[in-house]
This record gives sequence, structure tokens and C-alpha cells, in this order.
Amino acid sequence: MFGMALATTISYCLALATACLHFLKKDTALRLIRPAGLLRELGSTIYTGFPTAISRISDTVKVTLLNNLLAAFVSVSAITALSIRTQAQNFLGAFILGISQAITPTIGMFFGEEDRTAMRDTLKVTLRFGCIVVAVLSAVLLAVPFLFCRLLGIQDAGILNMSNTALRFFAVALPVYLINTVLMNFYQCTKRVGLSSMICILQSLVYTVVFALILIRPLGAAGVWTAFLLGELLTLMTTVLFISFKNKKPVSSLDDLMMLDADFGGSEQDRVELSIGNSMDEVMTISAGIYQFGNDRGISTKTLHTLSLCIEEMAGNVIRHAFKPGEKRWLDVTLINKPDTVIFRLRDNGAAFDPLAYPGQGNTDTYGIRMIRALAQEFEYRRSMGLNNLIIHLKKETE
Repeated sequence: MFGMALATTISYCLALATACLHFLKKDTALRLIRPAGLLRELGSTIYTGFPTAISRISDTVKVTLLNNLLAAFVSVSAITALSIRTQAQNFLGAFILGISQAITPTIGMFFGEEDRTAMRDTLKVTLRFGCIVVAVLSAVLLAVPFLFCRLLGIQDAGILNMSNTALRFFAVALPVYLINTVLMNFYQCTKRVGLSSMICILQSLVYTVVFALILIRPLGAAGVWTAFLLGELLTLMTTVLFISFKNKKPVSSLDDLMMLDADFGGSEQDRVELSIGNSMDEVMTISAGIYQFGNDRGISTKTLHTLSLCIEEMAGNVIRHAFKPGEKRWLDVTLINKPDTVIFRLRDNGAAFDPLAYPGQGNTDTYGIRMIRALAQEFEYRRSMGLNNLIIHLKKETE
């Protein structure tokens, strides 16, 4: 046992050392800096990570309570079956955790940019892909649960039969487990920490333990396996009902489920989103289209001229410097019309190109960038998830 504990400790230390190699590279997404406002940042980190901590604590408490219930009302063999179910969740649940946590940096980036459409598309693709993966896993586990038991060396017929039942219940619960986990991570990224924590506590602890207490006497071990399934279903139902209550209308779309503020990313009427290829002709075309969009909404000619300059200069620089000739690349252009400002956002999948650090003083490209920076209320660039992201805020001006 000491050797196993020591191996685990060494593994964690080596994993940390491997992760820290990132900071030794020249081009890194994350950099070590001198701490500023450390207590504030620490508080924010603890607050954001609270749902994850609650989930781990709830899981530990749940397993402890269920072990005692099974020992008291069923048998020690049932504890072994619960352990096998837990191992299956650790193994197969890793696919679900991987899918749900993969959206964390993407949703975080889109949330910071107030890109409602990209958030909706990311959530939709994640749920669709996740459901396909889970459907395959569930089908295999439903058909041959005994194979997983054999992998763990289970030979006893009684334990094997009980474990097969537990695994089949788990297979049925997998799709709902996926949805709850994806939503938990989504709300954590969008600063709905209370809602995310509620899902964690209900899913990982409350509903499962309550129904296990109710069902274990009449159903025995099957009552506990049923409690896991009911816990997932009722957690999802509670989440949907809570959102319906908050939104004051039934949940009928992903937009309702995302629970974003009404003015998040601007209204549909005051937002235009376009995708173009790496062509200057297309840049000029969308520049004219966005000019017309702004003109129809009463934006002043002076502001629209500045906006056209932003589009042509910044998109043109991306095509010239971030794209190689002949490459199939794209640019996403978004314009949000707000009461006092116009937000122009440019995202592309070309090579890293930071206009704030672009060299070559005195050439025309640098002159255009400097002029736009002088005109902009805010000018922000960041490289994330292999994408260049540029956000420019222009203050609305009168004629």
C-alpha cells in the first residue's frame, strides 16, 4: 500500500513538472508574470472553481454514504458492485468529462467577446458529438457489461450478476450524465457559478442519496442503481425548471438554456455576422454591406467612415500577413451596434498576427494600424485556441 501511495505522489509531481515545461518555450499561450492584486485574483479563482470542488466533495460523501447503506441493508458484495460501477464511471465518464471540459477555453473566450452565436454553435456541436459518443458507449455497456467485470477480475457469480445490473443502469444514465456535465461546465465558464454548483450538488449527492434511502428497503441494491439514474434525470429536470422560472418562459431552445442576458452580444437586429475567405475583394464587399447596415440604423457617417477604415485596414493586414498565398483560410467579422458604441470584432485562423506588436515603423500597414488605435475607444488583441482575435470599440460620433 505504501508503494502504491508513493507511486501516486510521484506521478502527480511528474505531471506538474511536465506541465511547467510550457513556460520554458518561447511562444507560449500562458506566461509567468509578477503577481498584482493577488488576493483578488485568488478569490476570483476560488469562486470560479467552486463547482468543481463541490463536485469532488459531493462524490466522496455520496460513495461513503452508499457504502454504509449497502453494507447495512444488502451485503458486502453489493459494495463491490458499487465499486465496479464507480470504476466504470471513472473510465467511461472520462470521455464525457473530456468532451465537456474541452469547451471550457472556447466558451470562456466567446463569453469574453460576447459572441452569442459562437457560444450557441459550440454548445450545439458539443452536445451532438457527445451524444453520438455516449450512444456507442451505452450500447456496448448494455450489451456486454460482463466484459468490464472480467477486466477487473470479478469471478464470483453473485457479484458478477449484481455488477451487470449496476452497469446496465449506468449505461442508461450516461446520456443524461453527459448533458448535466456539459451544462455544469458551460455555466461555470459563463460565471453562473450558483447554477453550476446546484447541478453539482444535486447530481453528485442530494438526489442520489435521497432516492437510495427511499428505494433500498423495497428494492435492495437495485434501489441504489435506480437512485443514480433518477438523480441524473431529476437534476436535468430541476435545471430546466429553474431556468424556465428565471426566464419567465419555458425552455424551448439552446438560447434559453444558455441563460445569457438579453443585451449580451447585442440584439439580433443590432448585430451582423459574416464569414469571408482570404480575398481583398470580399473584404471590400463586406465593408460596403456593413456600411449599409450601419446607415440603416442611424449611425453617423463619420462613425461609419471610421468603421469602414477599420474593416479594410485590419482585415487587409490579416490577409497580407497572417495568410499565405493559396491557403484556404477564413475571417469572421462581427459588428455590434450598441447605444453609445460600435463594436467591431475580427477573428481568423491564420498565423499569429498581433497588430499591437507589428514591426516596420513608417510603412503604410503600420500607419493604418496606428491611426485606428488612435481613433478606437478600446483596441484589444489576443491569440487563443489557434485563432487571432481582434476587438475594436468605436465611440459613436455625431455628424
